[in-house]
Amino acid sequence: IVGLEALLRWKHPIRGMVPPGEFVPLAETTGLVHTLTDRVLRLVLSQLREWREEGFEIPVAVNLSALNLSEPELDRRIAELLAEYGVPARLLEFEITESAIMQDPERAAAMLRRIAAMGSTIALDDFGIGNTSISQLRDLPIDTLKIDRSFIADMDGGNEALVKVVTDLAHEFEMVAVAEGVEEHGI
Repeated sequence: IVGLEALLRWKHPIRGMVPPGEFVPLAETTGLVHTLTDRVLRLVLSQLREWREEGFEIPVAVNLSALNLSEPELDRRIAELLAEYGVPARLLEFEITESAIMQDPERAAAMLRRIAAMGSTIALDDFGIGNTSISQLRDLPIDTLKIDRSFIADMDGGNEALVKVVTDLAHEFEMVAVAEGVEEHGI
């Protein structure tokens, strides 16, 4: 195991498991996304602290929304939580989507640089379906490029060359390339 991702799910008493695509947009429009993100960070940091006490250091990725990136004190809040739980920043990775960056590119880039300066890593999630330019990709403090699953799912449809080019690009920029959606052995 080289790392994990914290995936948010809601177990509703009547509706059962509700996927994040159904409740995160609601949390964003009501402003609850900040409370939700804080809760996820606390759960992840608590688990990381427990694993460290047992002798394991496994990085965990947490998703951030565009609204999180627009919080002027997000980096300070993350630093406070890391200190509170006694977890080094290098064990916390933040995943952001291209669309989150594009809502306010300058503000998002500045926040991502401050978070990266603390020692956390940054992953660009769902790469290939947004509007990130190559120059933006070069200028952002991105450590991992996660190629969107839609390209991986249809490798026979001509996406193989595209995935290779994106992987090569990530490596040229000294990033890790991750293929999303690989769910079976041998794929």
